Amino acid sequence: MGLSGADRFGAYPGIYRPGKGAGSSQRSNILQSVRRGLPGQERIVDWITLDVEGSYFPDAERDNFGQEVGLLGYDFRWHLGDRFTVLSDGQCDFFADGLRTVSLSALVTRPAILRYLWGIRSIEGPISSKAAITAP
Repeated sequence: MGLSGADRFGAYPGIYRPGKGAGSSQRSNILQSVRRGLPGQERIVDWITLDVEGSYFPDAERDNFGQEVGLLGYDFRWHLGDRFTVLSDGQCDFFADGLRTVSLSALVTRPAILRYLWGIRSIEGPISSKAAITAP
């Protein structure tokens, strides 16, 4: 869900229009910035980012198993400090047995010393799974 340029700052929410017979996709970005650092050395950082996207299918019976809205997804990042971040992402399809995923993680970093991630991921739909995630 990476955005670039003006889309990253929410100035132009991107609209993707696939070929005939499909639908349209909408992407939106919410960004909250704060200043961090010592007096005189402040810098602006993205404190909270939330990217949300989804698809609309005008001919739902033909294109998306009878559901007009489908494949909604989000990507959330909360930078609590320079070295600690809470991460979450997920996707959801609304038709019967559609895939639904969600994850929640914490990321700790110390430049050149440590980068560690702890989290959990849940998958529901055609298969079901819950897994713990760790990564050095």
